[in-house]
Amino acid sequence: MAPVNKFWCLATITCSIAIYYGCRFTDHPTNRELRESYDYIIIGGGTAGSVLGSRLSEDDDVTVAILEAGGAADNDPRVTIPYYFPSLQGTELDWKFYTTRQQHAYFAMKDQVGYIPRGKLLGGSSNLNAMAYNRGGRDVYDKWAADGCDEWSYDDVLPYFLKSEDIQMTSLENSSYHSRGGPLPISEAKVTPLVDIYAEAWKEIGHQVIHDLNGPTQNGFSSMQANIKNGQRYSTSRAFLLPVMHRHNLDVHTYSHVYKVVINDGRAVAVVVDYQGERRTVRANKEVILSAGALQSPQLLMLSGVGPRKHLKDMGIPVIADLPVGENLRDHLMFVFRQLTNTSHSTTEEEAESLTEQLRYYVLGKGPLSYGGPEGSAFFHSDSSLEGKQPPDLQLSFYSKSASTSGKNMGEYNFRDEASLTKMVVS
Repeated sequence: MAPVNKFWCLATITCSIAIYYGCRFTDHPTNRELRESYDYIIIGGGTAGSVLGSRLSEDDDVTVAILEAGGAADNDPRVTIPYYFPSLQGTELDWKFYTTRQQHAYFAMKDQVGYIPRGKLLGGSSNLNAMAYNRGGRDVYDKWAADGCDEWSYDDVLPYFLKSEDIQMTSLENSSYHSRGGPLPISEAKVTPLVDIYAEAWKEIGHQVIHDLNGPTQNGFSSMQANIKNGQRYSTSRAFLLPVMHRHNLDVHTYSHVYKVVINDGRAVAVVVDYQGERRTVRANKEVILSAGALQSPQLLMLSGVGPRKHLKDMGIPVIADLPVGENLRDHLMFVFRQLTNTSHSTTEEEAESLTEQLRYYVLGKGPLSYGGPEGSAFFHSDSSLEGKQPPDLQLSFYSKSASTSGKNMGEYNFRDEASLTKMVVS
């Protein structure tokens, strides 16, 4: 028998993979013409927009449109490969927002300006993030309820977490905090033995180790959970929207940038959208749902005349409602620390992208390419006297990556040269 040509073997495997992934896992938008009106118009096809589009279109008697400024996830094959998530930030799939110059923060950044990646595609930032599946704790939701959001206690929201989830971890499939059969697969993000070393170290300094980050308590160290299945990212568009894209009453339009919500007599009645290079006004028979994200939903409200009077007047925008839109936004700050270990469990970039690991990933869905985010996470209090009195205020996330990979694709993060992550190795 003639020897098998290695090139044709590899080519056959590659083509088979491309056909398999291309046919099954892309999230093509509908190719329908934009109608003059819909019952529901959803602005933004990110996490909230994908879930809402799926849920509302369950009613066969209503029409639903999702208007997404970006494209579809299949425009970049790296989206489904977890290892490459940092390289997606700063690309055309990212809005690439930066903060204004900060007086008391971002000292390691050029001009003390921070970088805020935001997904510009169906599924939004769930296509760019580290895939960590980390719910809020019971104390947080119960405080919302105590502050007046009566239907947002932990017991109120838990059924919706359960409805959305398809737990892949056999150790948790019988837990009352997890469920099977939902659209979003959740697996354990444990790739290297380092996660067990982290756990032992956490116990050694007097803290507890828990077995479920999304269980009865978050106070302690646990391995991370992630929206990954068979080594592939499951964004919200892939989990919630793709399976229902065929519905006749659901139109998903990409590259459709909404510039304004039309408000008459205090009611949102239409949107102005840039569709295929043309400004179009599309009417909403029932509701306009604004789900453009924490930064752009307030911006769009202000462009539509809803916001602080002085700011709108300064921008030449007619004031419809004088409201403090866009104020009091708070987000977590993240600090990155590198530690030199005496183990060889972390993977270098060259090892991860080797032919061996690529074949391992595409055939088995395993290896370093199958995960890129934190393997473990620990919640704790900066003041130990507050334990049991309020939720933890600090979180540590543990990444098992070689420092030799950290300089790649970090330009958009705006670090000063002397603060480059490749130089921040602490022994």
